[in-house]
Amino acid sequence: MTTVAEFSQLCLNLSQALPPFNIEIVDALGCITSEDIHSKLDMPPHNIATTDGYAITAIDKEKLESDGKLSLPVVGDVHAHSTHHDTVTDGTCVRVFSGSPLPHRACHVVRLDHTDRGDVTVNIHTFSQRTYIEETARIAHAGDVIIKAHTRLTAKHIALLVAAGYQRVMVHPTPRVAIISIGNELIDPGTPLTIGHTYDVNSYALSVATKAAGAEVYRVHASNDDRHSLRDIIDDQLVRSDVIITTGGLSEGDHSLNDIVSTMENMRLENISMTPEAKIGAGTVDMDNTLMFCLPGNPVAALTCFDIFIRPALRKISGYTQNQTRIIKAKASTSFEATSSQRDYISVFVSGNPSEGYTFTPLHDVFHRDVYTLSQANGYAIVPEYKEYVASGDELECFIFNK
Repeated sequence: MTTVAEFSQLCLNLSQALPPFNIEIVDALGCITSEDIHSKLDMPPHNIATTDGYAITAIDKEKLESDGKLSLPVVGDVHAHSTHHDTVTDGTCVRVFSGSPLPHRACHVVRLDHTDRGDVTVNIHTFSQRTYIEETARIAHAGDVIIKAHTRLTAKHIALLVAAGYQRVMVHPTPRVAIISIGNELIDPGTPLTIGHTYDVNSYALSVATKAAGAEVYRVHASNDDRHSLRDIIDDQLVRSDVIITTGGLSEGDHSLNDIVSTMENMRLENISMTPEAKIGAGTVDMDNTLMFCLPGNPVAALTCFDIFIRPALRKISGYTQNQTRIIKAKASTSFEATSSQRDYISVFVSGNPSEGYTFTPLHDVFHRDVYTLSQANGYAIVPEYKEYVASGDELECFIFNK
């Protein structure tokens, strides 16, 4: 049997970040930057007012600070859209609005609510030490790195890119992933359930998990067990996919996916030394090196294998440098038996904090696993190979689910 570590490494070795390309920033949300991004300009490009009010000179600021009040003629207005800088002289003020360029010689902005809001002459009755001025290049100078390589772009990053003068940006594209469930028994939810049929849990669950991992997903309607039809479906997905994930069709005596994979020289099917029991495939399927991962048909096994093997691979393809899920150590809150010969992934609820430590509670009889129990868990306790019994207080590594 192949170990978890060996198959994990195989999946990561097969997975490479998609080549970067230049994309409009409006389409870059969720993508990973392929290089450091430098500001194209000083941010802000000039001194700006950060509140509505009146701009005054240093000399008048000193008078206001000394006397606590001041009366000045208003000699102009400057708006955010103003295309020129006014100049304010001693003994006068210029009315400014939030975001407007600061008049030359101005060193202080008096807030509106510290005045009588005069149009011709303004009476200032309160002094504040705060200047209400954003100075030139306070955020960044032109050429400064504002977003580092391997950063996942969020709406906040997009805002920064626009402010820095960008319309397009170099990123690793989001991988396109096709999800294919295999089995004559599978039907979509909403269809009456009859003997001999079961709902297609995996294609829906894996589609959501794949999307949560940052990929673009194409869920393909369940395929029957006919290998010729299945091969046609796989070939159809090669046109639009960087990765194909199948689920099911790997049981002994099943001649659909097993037969197809056996003809692909760059695909490997392995029995993994783990519980839930898993037979999994990984490799490439065409001249473009489209990746294909084959997962078990049991929903708990499929989702567990996705978390362990496929999610890290998808993150690497997306351009992440950190691919592994968070692992913490926690103590068992109760005793339980474990599988003696294989690494066991037990659905658990982990609680605690870094200062006081963590504990985990198994959420099921470890020999009976179901999607309800898995839905209540926030991680897996990893029971090492050949550990037959976990006693209360034993410390194990716990694999924490992504939120």
